[in-house]
Amino acid sequence: MPGGIILALDGTRESLSKIVRNKIIEYIEENNLEPGDQLPSEPKLVEKFGISRITVREALAQFEQEGIIYKIQGKGTFLKRSPVHMKNGLEILKSPTEIMRSAGYKIKTIHFPANPEIPPPDIKENLNLAEDEKIITYKRKRYADQKLVVYGEDSLSVNNFSDKVPEKIPQESMLNYLEKELNIKIERAFTEVIPTTLGKKLTEFLEIEKDKIFLLLKQIHYNEKGEPKIFSLDYFNSEAFRFIINRKRI
Repeated sequence: MPGGIILALDGTRESLSKIVRNKIIEYIEENNLEPGDQLPSEPKLVEKFGISRITVREALAQFEQEGIIYKIQGKGTFLKRSPVHMKNGLEILKSPTEIMRSAGYKIKTIHFPANPEIPPPDIKENLNLAEDEKIITYKRKRYADQKLVVYGEDSLSVNNFSDKVPEKIPQESMLNYLEKELNIKIERAFTEVIPTTLGKKLTEFLEIEKDKIFLLLKQIHYNEKGEPKIFSLDYFNSEAFRFIINRKRI
């Protein structure tokens, strides 16, 4: 993407096959390959990426297992469906749901029941809460094409609800829910982007392999009056998402 900067994850412990996997995804995107189009041969991929044939085969084997590519004996390797890899410019505020839907993926969400609780000090400070004000934190796992792509925690004051505080958000998008049901329109967010691995507790909770790299978007969402309304932690699977920043010299 011209003028874009792709956030690099330097110093990670990703395997070489995962790095090659991401490079193949980039090749598919840059060349606008569609289902049925042929990929370069293994020798050409080895030459292109400057890596061993064994590593290339490992990456291709993973793609084949996931149903992304297929092979025809004597003809080569072909694209069966587009891999999960979504781009989003950080200049525009979108929910994970909106990003996935705009990319054309079918979303599956697992909601975890939540109850009001006393906020930890950082959330209390970031949301400017009163001394006795409680929060509720909605936790959700999001899947695209049966792959875990986002885990999110959205915390907001229980004072935002006029009726009973729901255990689960009945809609996919938190931003849409707030606007339609609670008349809270989020207009901007202060965002930190942090490459991270997940701790033991969260890794076990999500049932994923350890040392997998995620992009953490730590955000405070503000309404049209400039009031902080949501404190969110969204962990994006780096194998599925790339965030792009367009910068201009002034």
